[in-house]
Amino acid sequence: MTNNATVLDTRSQILERIFLAHYQWLRSTLQRRMGDAFGAEDVTAETFAQVVALPHPETIIEPRALLTTISRRVLFGIWRRRDLEHACLEALALRGRDTCHSAEEQALLVEAVMLIDKVLDGLSCKERRVFLLYKLDRLGYEEIGDLIGLSPSQVRRVVAKGLRHCVAAVST
Repeated sequence: MTNNATVLDTRSQILERIFLAHYQWLRSTLQRRMGDAFGAEDVTAETFAQVVALPHPETIIEPRALLTTISRRVLFGIWRRRDLEHACLEALALRGRDTCHSAEEQALLVEAVMLIDKVLDGLSCKERRVFLLYKLDRLGYEEIGDLIGLSPSQVRRVVAKGLRHCVAAVST
């Protein structure tokens, strides 16, 4: 057997051992916390998919701690997307019947909002708010500064940082 084949075999054995030893524990823990067997199964599957994607599973010392951390991040992501979708649909409903959108248009709009959220992920809440006030509400630096409590030059720097995030997302 070649060295690469041995490494792959060892990697699969490690991943299989982790899966067999901890899958049922994680799924039942999530099911208790979520109260939803199907949702728990989805989160468990995504958690193990992320473990498989790790570059060096042989370095995992405490599998349950790692699985707990990853599953919490997966759950937070689900809740965040759900909250974003709800807020987006609520905002559409508040706009009134004049701007009624089809279900397909609503889904596309929610998808666009999720993409914007993902692109701006590295910004703090305050920086996101500044950037969105500038780009979506088309407020000037002084107006934003008055609302947020920043100087116009600080607002300009935050907007530039947001633009760099957007360019980086498009470049990758």
